[in-house]
Amino acid sequence: MWFKKILSDKVFFRAAFLVTLGVALVAFRVVGLGFPILPDDKIESWHVEIKYSIQPGTSSAEAPVNVRMFLPQTTRGYAIVDENFITNSYGLTTAVMPKTQNRVAEWTRKKDTKARQFYYRAILYKSQAVTDGSEKPVVPVNTLQYGTPAFNEQADKDVVYGELREIIEELNNKFSAPEKMILGLHQTILNSQDSPRIKLFKDYFEPQSTAHLMVQILRHAGMPIRVANGVELHNNQHHVSLEQRLELFKDGSWHGYNPKSQKFDDNADWMVWWVGSAPIVQAENATVTETNVSYKRHVESQLTEAIWKCSPVKELAYKFSVFSLPVEVQLLFVSLFMLPLGALVVAIIRQMIGIVTFGTFMPVLVALALRETMLVPGLMMFGFIIFLGTITRGYLSHLQLLMVPRLTAILVVVVGCIYLLSILAFMTGMQSGLSMSLFPIVILTMMIERVSITIEESGLRDAMVASAGSLFVAVVSYFVMTNHYVIYWISTFPELLLIVLAACLLLGRYNGYKLMEYYRFRMLAAKG
Repeated sequence: MWFKKILSDKVFFRAAFLVTLGVALVAFRVVGLGFPILPDDKIESWHVEIKYSIQPGTSSAEAPVNVRMFLPQTTRGYAIVDENFITNSYGLTTAVMPKTQNRVAEWTRKKDTKARQFYYRAILYKSQAVTDGSEKPVVPVNTLQYGTPAFNEQADKDVVYGELREIIEELNNKFSAPEKMILGLHQTILNSQDSPRIKLFKDYFEPQSTAHLMVQILRHAGMPIRVANGVELHNNQHHVSLEQRLELFKDGSWHGYNPKSQKFDDNADWMVWWVGSAPIVQAENATVTETNVSYKRHVESQLTEAIWKCSPVKELAYKFSVFSLPVEVQLLFVSLFMLPLGALVVAIIRQMIGIVTFGTFMPVLVALALRETMLVPGLMMFGFIIFLGTITRGYLSHLQLLMVPRLTAILVVVVGCIYLLSILAFMTGMQSGLSMSLFPIVILTMMIERVSITIEESGLRDAMVASAGSLFVAVVSYFVMTNHYVIYWISTFPELLLIVLAACLLLGRYNGYKLMEYYRFRMLAAKG
């Protein structure tokens, strides 16, 4: 009966229009722009973004400011298909160093006294056809080679070179292959961090990492070796710390040594940014105050590949997608797009099934927080906070406080609980507990108040039923909002929100029995 009423209602036609529009826009992205429907595409692209800030020195009012930054290399299976610079009124030039293939961008300005921010963004494709064109490294002139008269003479009178001679001799006696020597040296350094020899090398060479120290030692042994700086591209990351690894030149190509696994492996996810021990950003007559690297994985390679070969109309359409935004903003919208889906789940469960919850959007916000804390630890923390907050609310009710001060007091207790739980989580090694700050603190405070009022007005049973219903809806929303396919579809095709809106319109006109009411009045149905 209610379904026929909906079909004759103007709301149905509005909902049908929204569904048609949403499907048409999605079809345009799939057919016209080449968006893949499924996230399991074999080809992937990465959006890499670096932001750094500088503060010119006192002499910069007269002297020019020069800022140099290493750019990602088009090598090792990654091809740069697009890159953008925000120069902030600075002149920009780029160059490639022939021996190392390091790409360098240089920003210059004649005079400057203000703090500045610079942005660089690149889109990279995985490409097996790209090869490393850098040359075999030439040992620096000032590096004395093991076994030469000059090295032996220096080793006889200098304690550092004496220790170098001893450790190289030990490696030569134990290992024959260069790969084995590298592994042996790495294990020696790891097992002897506090030994006088390793401390002496660290004080002398001042290495930035273990890989850098190994290169300094092995170059004296004549080994063609270098430091490679880069990132391992997996998942989506903010504030990435660039890693240093070691590379050996053998059989006409470079082979990477991973210090974490202690193996030579050609990791397909490892992207070489630049080689050498220099920092990624260097400034002259200025100080680099902040450097932030972020990257995000995209399954839109077919689209991105078409963009650089497509017509201006398609390129304009791409600019109206979420992928044209900065990486950090994209990650924010991925979470925001989940909220309407979670709210739709709440509406369906409340309107169609009839499960009682505290508030409308509280379960959605809890589900959003559970994405960071993981399900089981998050539920345990949630239950503990509600339990302790309800006890505190019961105590405060005896003090006969006004509502606003009482809610403020409960808020203080909630924040204190989150603080204590975060400390305990860190001490016990539960990294997921450190995400408790994402919990909707104000919503938790209001839920504690609602639970307490329900206990006073309707009894403990009704309060427990509503609390259990809220947690159940939050868990269901959590599974919807963490589904791999749902995340991909809603972030790649935000037009699907029009279909969500249409579902809300139709759901708003539903006035039939809820599923729980069928169970509640089952005896009457049996008599009828």
